[in-house]
Amino acid sequence: MAEQPLCASADLDERGKAVTTKGLSTLLAGWMQDGSHPAFVIGGAFSGLAGVLYAMLFGIVPLEAISFVFSGNVVFATLIGGSGSLYGPIIGSFVFIWLSESMSVVWARWPLLLGVAFVIVVLFLRGGVVEAWSRFWTWQSSRQKASANPSAR
Repeated sequence: MAEQPLCASADLDERGKAVTTKGLSTLLAGWMQDGSHPAFVIGGAFSGLAGVLYAMLFGIVPLEAISFVFSGNVVFATLIGGSGSLYGPIIGSFVFIWLSESMSVVWARWPLLLGVAFVIVVLFLRGGVVEAWSRFWTWQSSRQKASANPSAR
């Protein structure tokens, strides 16, 4: 079923009526032409809106705001928090900012610690901090249930 819009989008120019006859939206099929996906279109729209709001707030967009390091920080924060939920990137940005601000005061080579944190998240916490938190609470609740019911051992 999910394959039909992708197949239909390739032939949209030649068989636009066939797409609408199948009950598929031509707007959706048009968005999906050339391998694009509506999620990327919506994500790009939100990114553009964020850029406009940033420029309106500060009155200028400095060059460091469009550098690859800044966008790398956003990806890094998303991976730390976990990209599987809405709250993952938000929590990841808090962890990223807290870690960078607190470690930059203590040690001049604080990006090394961010790299170590990144490696730990990639190797051991695939879902980020959010998944680790949910695993911890699942483990904690199962442990409490086992201690409450000693006959289950």
